[in-house]
Amino acid sequence: MKKQNKIIALATIVALAVTSCSKEVIMEETSKQEPNSTLNIRTRIGDEALQENGPKVSYPVNIYIFNTEGQCSEYLQITDESTDISVELLEGTYNVYAIAGADATTYELPTKEEATTESQIKLIGEKHGDLMTAENMVSLADGGENTLTLTLQRKVMLIQDIAIKNVPTYIKAVTVTIAPLYESLLINGSYAEEAGPQEITLTEEENTKVWKNAEGIYLLPPTSGSATITVNMTDNGDQIKSYSYTCSDELKANYKIKINGTYSERIGVELSGTISGAEWAGEEEITFDFDENGSEPISPDDITPDGEEDNPVISETAPEVGSFYQDKYYVLKSESSNGKTNVTLMTTEEADNVIDREISVPNDQDAVRTAVDAAIAELTADSGIEGWRLPTIEEMKYIAENFTNIQDNFYNNGKQLILAGNSDYYFMMNAGEISSFSFNSKAGTENTQLNSNTLLRPVTVVTFQ
Repeated sequence: MKKQNKIIALATIVALAVTSCSKEVIMEETSKQEPNSTLNIRTRIGDEALQENGPKVSYPVNIYIFNTEGQCSEYLQITDESTDISVELLEGTYNVYAIAGADATTYELPTKEEATTESQIKLIGEKHGDLMTAENMVSLADGGENTLTLTLQRKVMLIQDIAIKNVPTYIKAVTVTIAPLYESLLINGSYAEEAGPQEITLTEEENTKVWKNAEGIYLLPPTSGSATITVNMTDNGDQIKSYSYTCSDELKANYKIKINGTYSERIGVELSGTISGAEWAGEEEITFDFDENGSEPISPDDITPDGEEDNPVISETAPEVGSFYQDKYYVLKSESSNGKTNVTLMTTEEADNVIDREISVPNDQDAVRTAVDAAIAELTADSGIEGWRLPTIEEMKYIAENFTNIQDNFYNNGKQLILAGNSDYYFMMNAGEISSFSFNSKAGTENTQLNSNTLLRPVTVVTFQ
């Protein structure tokens, strides 16, 4: 009898357990809510989107919707302006994020299951697109319909145009590097911490000595509001020469940027940059230059009118053309304006045996440049005047045109004559290459051979006031 009671009791417990489990399953099923609200999503770009020729939304637009617990409830994509987005959600509050201009072939896009608000939108292609982001919070009521318009903000800058002019013919590659730049975005619209350089390859326009980028390039902005721009020039011997400039708080998202540069042997690369908004974010202009010793911004007050160089200044009365300043430096030319006189001086002494072998231009320009710089430094060491350099082709032609008078002045003052005949002199070509010039018109003025017999007389321009 006791055994029978135990069996009945055990059966009762099992029955109760089964009943309890069934009730829990039924309760879970009945408590699971179905979406009861509708969210419609549209995109625009601020007030500018109302303009007839205003900026356009970048497609596709990736939409991530997060609930208050930080879980991604939905991932949607607007593929073009004709696509209508509508999603059914439970009533409640949601954070909606949009990443425009990122497609799966160019960017690594988080899935709905793995997405968080701090997931990265990583570039896997070769270059960025016109990235835009937006975020907003929306509350949905039970049975209601809500239309949310997301206002997109551009997150990239556009390097619209880079042009480096007067590049020597012995240069075989030119690139521009900008660093440090953000490398990726987060879903919430902020930038990821990773940063690095971006190299832009320029191509040579045929027979122009101008190197340019083939198309506009979108880049994420600098990590701290500033960036270093470097122009890299590779010669035929695979030697790389670089000119760098650090600009402060200039390169920004939603701005178009143009960089124009001109190369010269004495200065290096001189650049000017323009930042403009047009239909983007307004207009702003910057100017800066590069040289061998570093770089710094140019203030508008520091820019010499008519493109003149920033010459050494001497507070004295300017010497006359044909005279000898300090009895050592011949006054070739003199030009006066605005109370200042720019005087071109030439040394009365010259250097020979600057190089010890014959060189064809433009071969071994670096070796020639090193030897020439050393010779100029030695000839002018005690002058107390800066800016000594090789004459330009225009200055050499001026000397040739006035050769007789110059020789007479040198002879009458017991100075070392400029030799005619077969003697050649170093000068700087407009392309930035060092070559030789002959004052013997029968042999031709411009030569392409340098040797130990090529002579050197440096010049400089000094401002007297």
